[in-house]
Amino acid sequence: YGSRGIDGEPKHATSRLYHPLIEKTVDTEAQDEDLSAGERLKRIAKYRRKVRIPTMVDVLRQPQNVWEIVEFGLDREEYAVQAVAEAFVQLQQQTTHPVLVVVDAWNECFPCSEYVSIRYDNTRFHGYIPGYHLSMPRALHRWDGHKFRRGLKICATSWQKFKRRAYRPELLGVKDHEVRTVRNFTQQEFANY
Repeated sequence: YGSRGIDGEPKHATSRLYHPLIEKTVDTEAQDEDLSAGERLKRIAKYRRKVRIPTMVDVLRQPQNVWEIVEFGLDREEYAVQAVAEAFVQLQQQTTHPVLVVVDAWNECFPCSEYVSIRYDNTRFHGYIPGYHLSMPRALHRWDGHKFRRGLKICATSWQKFKRRAYRPELLGVKDHEVRTVRNFTQQEFANY
């Protein structure tokens, strides 16, 4: 518990985002104060130790179970993304209960969303945020079923909304023996009785 930052990513990965800023700051200080290479490295290390990633551990010290983490995320919207990430980490590590994660329309995690951001201007996304950068698709799109110690993750693709794309699972880390194709069912087989 506590391995994820507020954005749902591992804390060490989030803290690395600050490394270029720290190095730029220390380079400026090194020029002003005429620091040696060794002193520069010590100052970079000192500043990196001071980086503190906000996390729900500061507020929810020791949850008794996964449901407590989920409830915390439901009650406090600012921690919702981290609560989802922490819940998945806990479900992957536990060995008491069987876990089944089912993701339908998995392929919809990958196209661009309808949301726009300045951050994505002048990129191949033309201002739109890719689906896998949004918080919930980011939590579900990974091909990580092997990480569940006592569980299974099933991902299904669906082509109802869009034309069938040239689906290449190997680009997403899916091996040939992990792919199963289900025949097309009739409307009668899908009917609700």
